[in-house]
Amino acid sequence: MKLWLIYGVIGVSVLLSGCHTTSSIQSPAQNFVTASTALLQAESDYMDEIQQASDASYQLDAAERYVSHADEWKQIASTLKHHDNFSKAKALRVKVLEELVNYAQVLDTLSKDGDTSWLKQNTKDTTDTIAGILKDSNAAHVTDEQKGVIESVITTFGNSIIDNAAADKIQHLAEHAKQPIAGIRKMVEEDDSAIEKNLFSPGLEKDQESSRKNILHSIYEDKDVNTAQRLDAFLSVQNIRIATVTKRQNIIDALKKLEAANNALAAKNNIAASALAEQAITYAQLGATVYKETQSK
Repeated sequence: MKLWLIYGVIGVSVLLSGCHTTSSIQSPAQNFVTASTALLQAESDYMDEIQQASDASYQLDAAERYVSHADEWKQIASTLKHHDNFSKAKALRVKVLEELVNYAQVLDTLSKDGDTSWLKQNTKDTTDTIAGILKDSNAAHVTDEQKGVIESVITTFGNSIIDNAAADKIQHLAEHAKQPIAGIRKMVEEDDSAIEKNLFSPGLEKDQESSRKNILHSIYEDKDVNTAQRLDAFLSVQNIRIATVTKRQNIIDALKKLEAANNALAAKNNIAASALAEQAITYAQLGATVYKETQSK
């Protein structure tokens, strides 16, 4: 099969950590909640795109071989059932991003002098769930090294959320978060290289387009097919939609803006933090649109 699975930690694994704040930074807190929630949805949608593009590539490959009689029916039927399961990869990345949402919710809650008694158990549950998913690192599409990084970041930030929220020191927390957030952003960029620049994602689209053209070629070369049948086949094949993967750059851009917003919080620049978080919202919402297949021209 033409598919190859090169997969790093899709990170967008942004996960900040909790913090305490005052009513003077209520706007940044609300913007962090909106941006992190949209970013979580964008990552979920992105994983759905990958799954659907992978499935479509296998199905069109089977259709191509079916039309051209390239294989016995038994082999073609087997390919029709082929499915690379990205469910654990998605579960891991969504759960990691839930830590970012936790961070934002803590920020917002404490800005209103709310109760955070739920925080410790919530953080423990998230850490335990991620540890469980990572027991099967192959299914989660991460290397052993990446597994260690994720576990370390989740544990460190989980403890920071709890400790700094209790200590009422949002700027202190944001300062401590700068280095790991930068590391996570780097990890996301490396994932982008693995998935997009190394042609895994574009390859899925090219595989589908290649199969469509080969189907048309086989029908054209078949001497038993008349003109009307060829035209009907052409129109039918052209209506087959190519499942595309489109959301990666929006996720990276949103993450960069949230990182900058956190740095502004650490510097006690609440106005800049709010503005940067608003920009993160824009990018994240662009990536969080409902998945759509686009027809290749």
